[in-house]
Amino acid sequence: MNRAPSSRTAAFSPVPAAQSLANVVSYPGSSAYRVQEPQHDWRAALNRRLDELCSLPEGWDGYMAPPVAFSNASFAKSLLWSACPIYTSPPQVVPGQNGDLQLEWHGETSDIEIHIRAPYDVDAWRTSPETIDVGEEVHLTSDFTLIARWLEQFSGDGIASRSAAA
Repeated sequence: MNRAPSSRTAAFSPVPAAQSLANVVSYPGSSAYRVQEPQHDWRAALNRRLDELCSLPEGWDGYMAPPVAFSNASFAKSLLWSACPIYTSPPQVVPGQNGDLQLEWHGETSDIEIHIRAPYDVDAWRTSPETIDVGEEVHLTSDFTLIARWLEQFSGDGIASRSAAA
């Protein structure tokens, strides 16, 4: 099903704070809560990229690939907001052929690739100076703290500067 871009709603575009229910912060002495999203400099660019990938036409790859599934894009965004240190460089965001997507960071001595097949169905791979010859690969379904550790190491080593913008 192809729709003109103007007929689509930008699902990942920012919502004014007054209208957003996704930002919850606890107010002292009150039962009111609001969730705050981390303020990565590249947040707006990521939102635009996810909107773009979810709006791809059927067959965007020439072989009938569907657009990135909204559930996968939404999960990727949540994963990034919870796993990325504030100083992490933006990932490359690449569509897959089955509505899936991949997040990638490439540095001088390390690489990280996160393949989101579906929410809570993630394959993660990395190389680092310690694993440069063989890499390290894991399948994750519920605990994503390993990805947070990898990104912390990647960003903290100062090698994230080569990562491309989302």
